[in-house]
Amino acid sequence: MARQAARGQRLAEEAAREEAAETRRLQAVELRLALKAEREALRAAIRPGFRRPEDSRSEKELFLREKQHEAGERAAEIRERWRAAQSLLADGLANRCTFFLDDLRLTEPPPEMPPPPELAHPEPRPAQDPVGARDERAWGLATLVHRSRPRTNPAEDEAARLARLAAQAQWAEQERRRLERLTAWEVAQESDHEAFRLKQLWRAREIEAMGQAIVDGDPEAIAAYAALTLERSVYPPGFPRDFDIAFDRASGVLTVEMMLPDIAILPLDTDVQYIQSSNQIVPVPIRGLDRKFIYHDVIAMTALRTMHELCGAVVGLPVSVIGFNGLIARRSWEGSGPPLCVVSLRATTAAFTHLDLSKVDAKATVRALGGVIARPTDESPAVSPIVTMPARSTRDLPRIDLQDPAPFRLALERLAADLGFDAVRSIDAGDALRLVAFDDHPLVGGKVILGAVPDAAANEASVSAFLDAIATEGAVRGILVSDGTFDLAAIRRAERRPVELIDRHGLALLARLPARPAED
Repeated sequence: MARQAARGQRLAEEAAREEAAETRRLQAVELRLALKAEREALRAAIRPGFRRPEDSRSEKELFLREKQHEAGERAAEIRERWRAAQSLLADGLANRCTFFLDDLRLTEPPPEMPPPPELAHPEPRPAQDPVGARDERAWGLATLVHRSRPRTNPAEDEAARLARLAAQAQWAEQERRRLERLTAWEVAQESDHEAFRLKQLWRAREIEAMGQAIVDGDPEAIAAYAALTLERSVYPPGFPRDFDIAFDRASGVLTVEMMLPDIAILPLDTDVQYIQSSNQIVPVPIRGLDRKFIYHDVIAMTALRTMHELCGAVVGLPVSVIGFNGLIARRSWEGSGPPLCVVSLRATTAAFTHLDLSKVDAKATVRALGGVIARPTDESPAVSPIVTMPARSTRDLPRIDLQDPAPFRLALERLAADLGFDAVRSIDAGDALRLVAFDDHPLVGGKVILGAVPDAAANEASVSAFLDAIATEGAVRGILVSDGTFDLAAIRRAERRPVELIDRHGLALLARLPARPAED
């Protein structure tokens, strides 16, 4: 549950960076279109048969600027990809990503939303005077004289009176409906605020339990705490954010296995140029061997950056050694099988902390620390890992199959038991997998709904449907589990609402927990 909060912060920062990059791309496109429009306007202003030499020069200069700008736009994107890859370690050293338990607390007050304008402001009330508004400027002694008053038709007066009464009745009905909707909106707002305050209590309870487990030296709590820092770390686009982490209390070794990108993370070109003589925008390719050497630098920098982040995260914890395995997916011609290890490193926290990573060669440092890394010239990139993951990997977990939910129902029942819930039972939810349990905590206890969705459905729509199920059942909270990862929209949907999300990493943690002994 805590890992989702760290992941949500990282996804929000990545979304902000992508939005800024998209804004820059749109500005570049707008400038290029403005140059093209200026050139076309210049061409349209030239009268047929009256083209001057300066008109041709101006049109040619605008066309040249347009093409150069287009080439520069594409070159800037390529250079940014190279910069992000080659400064991977430097960016990790410059940006603080250590995640503390207090960062998980929901300290902000519930958001105060103003009511919709159609509910906040009533419609103008119909006129009360049967003869309409009076002209104050014409009011005088003459109007008090009976003969000076205008004569009216009784039938017209009755029709006007009935129309006025009908308008007032319609306005009163509209006002009644508006007040009902406004009251319902205020009740819903107060309910949302109450749910958020209750979630603050749940989050505080979880943080206190996790902190106490860390103090007690619980290996799963220490691994989960270190995982928060890795989950919060922001990498360039295209990097897989899939890793396993485990801690062995007896040896004091914290082991991480992380999926790394393949060589496609690097562009095939180093620059883009506009050739005026041929009127073409051509790329400047990089040598294949040079690209392989840079790719292995990226692998080494990723290993060192991960070790650096973990050393900052485990300060004060009983972690003496950190091991890292970097894995890549098998290529199509290599057949099926587990991922290949391309870099493996093991170092003590004391030795690694004294390194000045801002002035080192990444691959040489990995080897100097006793690590192994694949060579760019090797036909097969695999190396033998020098550390092993002592716990079950997330890649070995069973998948959620709603057609045969029995295996995963057992996982949900175990989750409920591990969380201390009682009286677990299934509920009929159509094609969804849901259980009802009861939390006997005196402050935040009550009915709890547990649900499961497959990876393909780990989105905002599933979270919204689950929230509806919580409201229908009258539960105080819900826990939604997935064998994949929830996207940013789903995390934001659940952020201030009475639901907690557990992805496949949380499931791996549950799979590594020892079985609860049976009660007599």
